Amino acid sequence: MRMLRLCRIVLPLVFAAAASQPAFAQDDEEIFYKVLGEHLICLFEHKDAYLELPDDMLAIDIQSCPDIVTDLKAFLENTGPDLNLDEASDGHDSLIMLSKEELQCLAEKQIDATTDIFVLYPIECKIEPDSESP
Repeated sequence: MRMLRLCRIVLPLVFAAAASQPAFAQDDEEIFYKVLGEHLICLFEHKDAYLELPDDMLAIDIQSCPDIVTDLKAFLENTGPDLNLDEASDGHDSLIMLSKEELQCLAEKQIDATTDIFVLYPIECKIEPDSESP
């Protein structure tokens, strides 16, 4: 299910990047990501570097923070079969897609640094502790 949802987000972005056109999810399904607390803190600490990138839509390999994907097409081509778009074994996402506006809004939220996993709802600009994590 998560693989399908991420493919619906990533593939239009790849094609849009190639065509220099903006891309948007074509699905009514609620978009959310499960992110480890330490990765979310890293993302927020380095948000300015992401906001300086030229594209409005950001592909973030959250597990590699603070490394930044500057070219989504090259990232996907080079990572290819090694990229795991499914949830990690502990239930969090490895690749997230955010607009700069969504990142800016989410980064303004206060989070509890002791929380293990957060659920991000970028469209609603909402962050919640994952109720399913221990």
